Amino acid sequence: MARMREPLARFVDVVSSFSELYHIPTATLRLFYDVSRGYIAFNCRGIIYLNLCYFEVWRK
Repeated sequence: MARMREPLARFVDVVSSFSELYHIPTATLRLFYDVSRGYIAFNCRGIIYLNLCYFEVWRK
């Protein structure tokens, strides 16, 4: 968890800005970490799931 603190904090900032810009309630957003990179993001029953792994690789 210590290694993920910085990327997670940056990702939360990006997701928060995204939710404000598009008026998406933060209660409908979830973060996950999938090393297989099968999904960047997906919507399931009105909840948007965003993959931290993609963000971490993209930001390097």
